Amino acid sequence: MKHLIISVCFAILTLSCATGFGIYHTVKKDETVKSVSELYKIDAKILRTENQIPEDINELDEGTTIFIPGAKKVLEPVQPVKPAEPVANAEVPVETQVVAIEPEKNGSAQNTDLFFKWPATGKIISRFGGELENRNEGIDIDIPEGTEVRSSADGKVIYSAGHHGFGNMVIIQHNEKYITIYAHLSEITAKEGQTITAGELIGLSGKTGAAATPRLHFEIREFSKPVDPEKLLSDPKP
Repeated sequence: MKHLIISVCFAILTLSCATGFGIYHTVKKDETVKSVSELYKIDAKILRTENQIPEDINELDEGTTIFIPGAKKVLEPVQPVKPAEPVANAEVPVETQVVAIEPEKNGSAQNTDLFFKWPATGKIISRFGGELENRNEGIDIDIPEGTEVRSSADGKVIYSAGHHGFGNMVIIQHNEKYITIYAHLSEITAKEGQTITAGELIGLSGKTGAAATPRLHFEIREFSKPVDPEKLLSDPKP
């Protein structure tokens, strides 16, 4: 279901603005659209729309990352426990309990406010903002093809593959508040699921996807909403 993984990331990039905020849930073994929607008490149709999951697909691939709009914490169902031998007047639980856990945290994720480093050095040729179809939800940095691109902060790689107009792309989740996106790479070195430290190599710049010239498209998203990277990146630029 590789197409599903790609659709999930496309949904993160194109639909999450409308939801305001949410979290990213990593699919566990045997989870389905129905079980995840019930876990987060969200309409299955909304879950399908946000992640572009076809109506004829219910089973989800283990390890796939899907976006849960409106959720504030990652939830995990408690595995059913085999009931003890029945005793007189004992009641057998009839519902599986659900507990909330915090997202995986690393050193920088103890505080939701992060110090972001520039992922590469170069001239900004397209700034954040604009109108409608010309809107840029990040910045484009003009750099020669093959230039090293590095993680802007500590985090975990939740996507590492190619996707249409964005070309080769890496998405890093830093904590429950921030993710960063790196697109048009000529080569990806970071692996999905990999723990990344600030300044660590994640790939090489290029002009894959819809890029007309070698560049790095870079985004910072706060609770899924695009924000101006220049307002959060370290100053001055390296």
